[in-house]
Amino acid sequence: MRQKYIRGFRLSLSKLACMSAMAFQGCGPAANSSNLSSISPDAQPKWAALVFGGNASCHPFGNDASSPYGLSMYTQFDEVARDLRSQYAAEVDYFITCHTRIGRIFYVSSAAPKIVNEVAPERLAEKVTEFTQSHGVRRLHAVGHSYGGWLALKLALQLADQIHFDRLVTIDPISRVTCRPPNISGCLGAPHDISEPEYQQIAASVGKWSNYYQSRTPYLHSSAIPSASENIELPLDHLKIDNSAEVWRQIRESAISVVKELKI
Repeated sequence: MRQKYIRGFRLSLSKLACMSAMAFQGCGPAANSSNLSSISPDAQPKWAALVFGGNASCHPFGNDASSPYGLSMYTQFDEVARDLRSQYAAEVDYFITCHTRIGRIFYVSSAAPKIVNEVAPERLAEKVTEFTQSHGVRRLHAVGHSYGGWLALKLALQLADQIHFDRLVTIDPISRVTCRPPNISGCLGAPHDISEPEYQQIAASVGKWSNYYQSRTPYLHSSAIPSASENIELPLDHLKIDNSAEVWRQIRESAISVVKELKI
């Protein structure tokens, strides 16, 4: 990975062996991986973070395969991890994805932080499952923005019988199936390719589901989802909502509350 993408942000896992799981999904400003440590062979972490970016979130220009670390939400995630590390001696494992403009998905994980991999959309659940099994993860805290929010919803459906999502955060989720420019009719509202019974199934399988959305961007926006635990409309356009201070305040508070409950 190029040096400009691999500065600062170490996630050692040595203090996490006795803790439970968490995962984040979504996008956010660039951070780097040079200080990211790979997993200790003896560590058996059960807490993990998934971060799923939206369309063109691979930087620069949406197509650089070396840059899941370019996600703006990665910096936000870094701040949450810093809080957990400095205040509670807690470390977070992670799995981070970004989308290119043409629909390719690249990911990095704490198992090999300097190695960028590509995964076909239909195999993402398989890769996440491999990741959680290899790390002993049983519970996740997931955050996703735009196409990443849609991926979060699909994964919550696919993995409901295998992994518990302590917290699911969807940030203006947009379906890659129904929202395919230049046709924008499927880009206005929550993902239409997920049925109401499926939304209810997602709600029943997660601890808490916070859905953030906006209506300021007339050609691209999600909407409230009745099955979610809470729906929060923010006065921000689609490209800024993933970096919202209010969204990340709640994510940080949720992460800290889980640490307080589960840390031994």
